[in-house]
Amino acid sequence: MSIFFDLFAAAAAEGDAGGRPTGADRRFAAAVEQSPFQLWRPGDPIPQHAVRLLIGVATASGCDMRLLDVIAEAMNRGPSALPQVDVFDAADCPRAEDFQRYIPTLRGVSHTPVAGIWFGGQLTWRGQGQSARDQIARMFGASSDQIIEYVRQWTQNRTRPEGARL
Repeated sequence: MSIFFDLFAAAAAEGDAGGRPTGADRRFAAAVEQSPFQLWRPGDPIPQHAVRLLIGVATASGCDMRLLDVIAEAMNRGPSALPQVDVFDAADCPRAEDFQRYIPTLRGVSHTPVAGIWFGGQLTWRGQGQSARDQIARMFGASSDQIIEYVRQWTQNRTRPEGARL
C-alpha cells in the first residue's frame, strides 16, 4: 500500500510542481485519515506518557511521501513498541521560522522532512533533510538509501519511453 507516494505520483501526473497549495496538499489530510498517523497542528496536545514522533513533509517530495509509506507499512505489520506518529504538511510553513510552531528550537529549515522526537512530553531530538530521513527510516527498519532508490526507480520508469527496456 502506498497512500502517500500515490498522492505524490498523482500530483506529478497532474503537473503540480509550482505554487501552493497543490492538489497533493489539498488531499494530504484525507490520506492521513487512511493511515496510522494523526494530523497535528500547533496547539494540539502532545502525549505526556508516550514516545512521539512528529514529521513535517513536503507533498512534492517523492522521498518524503515514500518515507511516510515505509512508516505506515511498519506500523501496520502489527503491535510493537513503535512511537505515536503525528504528521503535518510543510506547505503550512511558508517561512522557515514557521516550522518552530511545530518543532521548537528547529532553526534554519532548508530541507524536508523535518522531525522531532518527544519522550514523556519533552522534545529530545530534532532534525531535517537527509539526516532526519536517515534517523526516521532506521527507526522503522528501513534506510534512507532504500527510499531514495525507490523514488529513483519510479522516476526512471516514468521518464522511459513506452516499450523501452532497461
